[in-house]
Amino acid sequence: MSPIAALEQAIRDAHECDDGEIQLYNEQIDTLRKETEEAERSLERSSYDCRQLVVAQQTLRNELDQYHRIIENTGNRSYQRCAGYNCSETKTQRPPQEPSEEKGDGSERYSR
Repeated sequence: MSPIAALEQAIRDAHECDDGEIQLYNEQIDTLRKETEEAERSLERSSYDCRQLVVAQQTLRNELDQYHRIIENTGNRSYQRCAGYNCSETKTQRPPQEPSEEKGDGSERYSR
């Protein structure tokens, strides 16, 4: 083989090797592109789920606040009713007793 033919063969071999490496790199790039796209879709789904959770959490907080207000208002109304009847006295107050017969013959009760 002449030196020129050997050089041409070496150039062809180098090109084939380069073409093979380029093809391999292109395949790796395509694989990475697909993985990136899948990761972006997954991130979008996760972001959507996260936003839904935030909305649900806020809704639950609002409901909890509403229940707290209801309980507070109910407690205030109960306190006001109790204060109106003076609950502290009604708990210790005894029912009125009828006058005993020792104080008289009882005719005072019926006199006009």
